[in-house]
Amino acid sequence: MPTSEPGLRPRYRYRLVNVFAERPFAGKPTAVITDARGLDSTSMQLIARELNVPQTAFVFPAEIPDAQARVRIFTPTAELPRAEQPTIAAIFALDQEEKLERAHSQRRVVVQQADGPVSASYFARVMTVKQRLPEFVGTYPEPDAVAAILGLTRDDLLPLPLEAFSAGVPFLIVPVRDAARLRGAHFRDSIWERTVRHFEAPHILAFCLSPERPSSLARARVFTPALGIREDPATESAHGALVVYALRHGLVDLPATAAVTIEQGAELGRPSFIQVVVVHDNGTVREIRIGGQCQSVGEGTIVAP
Repeated sequence: MPTSEPGLRPRYRYRLVNVFAERPFAGKPTAVITDARGLDSTSMQLIARELNVPQTAFVFPAEIPDAQARVRIFTPTAELPRAEQPTIAAIFALDQEEKLERAHSQRRVVVQQADGPVSASYFARVMTVKQRLPEFVGTYPEPDAVAAILGLTRDDLLPLPLEAFSAGVPFLIVPVRDAARLRGAHFRDSIWERTVRHFEAPHILAFCLSPERPSSLARARVFTPALGIREDPATESAHGALVVYALRHGLVDLPATAAVTIEQGAELGRPSFIQVVVVHDNGTVREIRIGGQCQSVGEGTIVAP
């Protein structure tokens, strides 16, 4: 329960969690209020704006059978019906506070969100949640313009179509030849404003198949200026689409059930490692789960608005 004293506003405890991080102060920062009882939508939005991290998760008692909690998710400007990263952060924070039922090293937790129940699976230190299957949005017809947005040339890209997919947020997938070219990319806002800004998928995921770690599948950089974030350190909503694209164009040969790692965020000083578990039938994807490790980096209290 939130704490309060007579004549004072209730105070709510929050945790700061780095998601998709193998060490503290990496990955993507998220705030979690593990007991948000008493807060309404307006108050939650104000708190999310005040904490000013990419997403804040507010935890309430579950209202449906089998769920262990109800989670509402806010950015500094809006509520989201569902998102993988803050869901993982919320379950991690609840686990840290021993508020989850757990009996085995491998287990499943169900939480309730605005668009229905979401299941998370634990294995060792990695937690994954199910992601919507990415849907094809369209093909962008001007590779020269896309290359120029990234400060590259058309020869820096693989000779493949620039296709967009969406698992809730649409991303234009851009295959780059190697890590040196990807590392050297610099986003050019003025060209983006005139071109991809008006496409069905204004967000850009550029990737290469030469990651830093041999065990990883790919390295990615994600640019989302339409969401107010020029470059994102970890973009879980995009990486299911990356794997779908890679399978669709024969860039990778994966077993029917595979767990792969995508690297992101090194250029921002926040290295992130996003695990994608994919189930497919000869390239036709049947299921995707997204996950990674979490790090607890701080906690505090905030008064109710």
